[in-house]
Amino acid sequence: MVEPSTDLLALQEKVIEAVTPFSRTGGSQSAFVPDATGTPFDPQLFKYVDSFVPARSGGNYNPHVTIGIAPIAWLRNFEKQPFQDFTFHAKGIEVYQLGNFGTASKRLGTNK
Repeated sequence: MVEPSTDLLALQEKVIEAVTPFSRTGGSQSAFVPDATGTPFDPQLFKYVDSFVPARSGGNYNPHVTIGIAPIAWLRNFEKQPFQDFTFHAKGIEVYQLGNFGTASKRLGTNK
């Protein structure tokens, strides 16, 4: 688990402030990167994205490391393996347009 330190929460707030002028609500699938496999977007994704900042920031923030998507059988086996703690830090921030499942799909900008 990534601990939500005071510095991390302050960074989160700065990121929210920086992207707010570019954020919109009520997006449809046209706001997302099309899925290369043709998999349709789950309509719940649009609601999730619309409510993400108020529902998942500040005291509700759950920092984590995303390792991507995988077949369910592989993931279940991975979860059974011993976990070793590790240390990491960010070298920069990148902004992505989301794709299906809310995954980062198209890099829009970077600040390194």
